[in-house]
Amino acid sequence: TQRDDLLLECAWRERDWDKVRLLCSSPGIVAAVEAGNPAMKICETLSAVADGKLGDVENLHAQSSQLCLYKWQFLPQFSGGSSVHAKLLHYFHRLVEIRESGQIMVECRSGKTLPDLKNLLNAWRHRLPNDEEDLIVWDEIFHWRSHMFQAVTSNFHWSEPSTLATLHD
Repeated sequence: TQRDDLLLECAWRERDWDKVRLLCSSPGIVAAVEAGNPAMKICETLSAVADGKLGDVENLHAQSSQLCLYKWQFLPQFSGGSSVHAKLLHYFHRLVEIRESGQIMVECRSGKTLPDLKNLLNAWRHRLPNDEEDLIVWDEIFHWRSHMFQAVTSNFHWSEPSTLATLHD
């Protein structure tokens, strides 16, 4: 049997957006989203950000948020160390990062002048893992941030590297 969820995860990490789009329409992923799995919808949202479909990002982001909130309301009272709560909190964090990524892409759309990304990138700089969080949880976030930095850099390839460095200083 084929694990579409793992293939989808690998595809977005490898920035294979064609494969992400193909997998998002596969029966296994569609069934997982219909069953309320927010991770699959989040991957679809990442693809929309990467493709620059910023109108779709808002809609997919809202759908992903609703799936997470729906799951959250059925959880028992929050207790320290609950892995289910931690997983959903991680999804919420990813959704915040995706929304900010969409804002970065909007700022970078013109391509003629360097945008002012200092506030957004400073938020990323100061949003770091807590001591009790596993780094594996942050791997997804750091991987996505790396993708976004590469997208900004390639969008402004005509600019001097030292000038690009000022986007976040």
